[in-house]
Amino acid sequence: MGPDASDGHPRHLYRLEVSRTAALRRDLLVLRAELTLFGNVTGVHVYNPDEGESSGNAVLTSSPTLDLRDSVSAWLAGPEPSLRLVLAFPSPVVFEDTTGLSLEVETQERHNRKARQVRQADPEDEECGKGEGKCCLRSVKVSFEAIGWSDWVVAPRSYSMKFCQGSCPHNYKPASIHAQIKARLHSLSGEAPAPCCVPAGYEPMVLMHYGDDGKVVTQLFEDMIVTRCHCA
Repeated sequence: MGPDASDGHPRHLYRLEVSRTAALRRDLLVLRAELTLFGNVTGVHVYNPDEGESSGNAVLTSSPTLDLRDSVSAWLAGPEPSLRLVLAFPSPVVFEDTTGLSLEVETQERHNRKARQVRQADPEDEECGKGEGKCCLRSVKVSFEAIGWSDWVVAPRSYSMKFCQGSCPHNYKPASIHAQIKARLHSLSGEAPAPCCVPAGYEPMVLMHYGDDGKVVTQLFEDMIVTRCHCA
């Protein structure tokens, strides 16, 4: 999309499209959907092209986060294969390492909401406590520039990466019966290696990055954020 001046005020239009994947199903409850601006961006008006500009919301850099929960919720509940939004900026935007936007979506299963809330409160699924040595979830802030991805990833510039770390004693968070037998055999004879602390679940995350043709695209990566750990 290019500049538009249908109302007498020049605007520069960009299209944001998010495709439906296995991680974005119709039965999900959207807890949070936020579009965040950063860098040299003076503001944006976001709207659904099928509903017109009156359906949208505007945000200024003094408040760089825009709530898109209603738009994402309506899309997930419907049959459309992709969510299409128009971003209208008052001036041209060059998406680079220091300028851009990110869309973060947090969801939850509707039919198992109560069970998931109970599971999330389970201490074994929370992040490691101080001095914890058994298999648990840890986190570290990762800069895409620091790992050499700044020439590919446009936004966000960093994120909180979670990973699994710790020992796996017998019957501690076993991933399967096989893992229990493996742990027992290791403790008795050492004929099998000990189970390792590995991810047991993931949440998706959206990245804005350069595609093969050099254009900026938005893509959902389903296995980027670890949510749980177990011993396998």
